[in-house]
Amino acid sequence: MVDEKKDTVVNEEAAAEAIPETTETVEALAETMPEEQETEETPLLIAVRKYVPEATPEDVEKNAVMVIDKLSGPQEKLLTAAKRFPAFAEMLYYISEKGMDPVEAIARTFDRDVLNPPEGAPDWENINSAVAARDEEIKGRDERMATYKKNGEISLENAAKFIEEKEMDEEKGIAFLTFVDSIKADLVDDNISPEHFASLYKAWIYDEKMKEIEELKNAEIETAETRGRNQQITDRMKNADKGDGMPHISSGGNKPKRKLNETEKFFEGVI
Repeated sequence: MVDEKKDTVVNEEAAAEAIPETTETVEALAETMPEEQETEETPLLIAVRKYVPEATPEDVEKNAVMVIDKLSGPQEKLLTAAKRFPAFAEMLYYISEKGMDPVEAIARTFDRDVLNPPEGAPDWENINSAVAARDEEIKGRDERMATYKKNGEISLENAAKFIEEKEMDEEKGIAFLTFVDSIKADLVDDNISPEHFASLYKAWIYDEKMKEIEELKNAEIETAETRGRNQQITDRMKNADKGDGMPHISSGGNKPKRKLNETEKFFEGVI
């Protein structure tokens, strides 16, 4: 609990001094908003780019509204907390205005009994639970960092093997790893670009597309083989119709009638 006899405990006015009112920040940013943008580097654009570096003159007003919304929420909550707990506001004042180390600022503004209350004190259970929770968070964070480091080493080994299997030269290998790192950065930031979505989609459907290509190839081969067999049958039938050049013998055993020449036709008609 806070030592109420301390002369340095701040009141609500000091809390407001430690944390500027949200309206002041909003008004200061709004004052830079021109009615018409005459040049590219307007005061508003310069101010907005402190928070949104990629802002352009075309979307500066939209980004300005986003920045105001982003800043106003946390500031209002922080100001409310500072007014509710004056010692907290005093601590922030020493840190932000006096450049004091946070630990020193805590010692300067909070009584030692608050941080290490005797057993049975009103806040003893809550504070010990908070200390245990912090210890657990630190342990979990250290374990995650150790796992992250180990996984990074495994990833480097896998990358080296993959580059060797694909027979990439140094330039191509570096370009490939740069591409992989860009996707990792997107995943960490939870902001995947459309280009990376397209690349991931191609990888996702690769096996399916290869299967479709293989099936189409097999179908074309089967069609060609069928067409070839049909052509062979057709050729055999044509050859059978032509015969072997020998005269055909009728079923009665009589020789086929010989074709008459012109002289024979003349006498055939006279006699």
